[in-house]
Amino acid sequence: MTTQLYRAGQAAVTVRDPDVPIAKQRLHLSAQRRTLDGSLKQHIATSKWRWEPEWNLLTSAEYTTLITELDREQDLTWRPPDEGGSTYTVRVSGNLGVSVDGFGSRSVRAVLEET
Repeated sequence: MTTQLYRAGQAAVTVRDPDVPIAKQRLHLSAQRRTLDGSLKQHIATSKWRWEPEWNLLTSAEYTTLITELDREQDLTWRPPDEGGSTYTVRVSGNLGVSVDGFGSRSVRAVLEET
C-alpha cells in the first residue's frame, strides 16, 4: 500500500506508510446561535475524521519528503493506507512531534483533521 500526503490540487507525493495502528477518531462538531430571548435560531452539526499517524525510523530522505508536506500551512490531500483508496482533505492540527534517536533515525508524529 502507499500513503499519499500532498498539497491539495497539486501532484501527488507518496510517503512511506505510517506505523500501524493509526489512531483514528470521529469528531462531532456543532455550533448554535440564539436570539436575545434565548430561543434557538440556528444549529449546525457535522462530523469529521481525525488521524494521528506516526512514522518511526525514517531515513533522511523520507523525513525530508514527509516534513516538507506536513509543514505546509494549507489544505493537504491525505490517502491513508487502510482506507481502500479513499482520499480526504486535511490540515495539520497542533504541533508536529519530531524526535531523533541516538543513531540519527527520525520519528514524526502528526495530527491530521479533516476540513
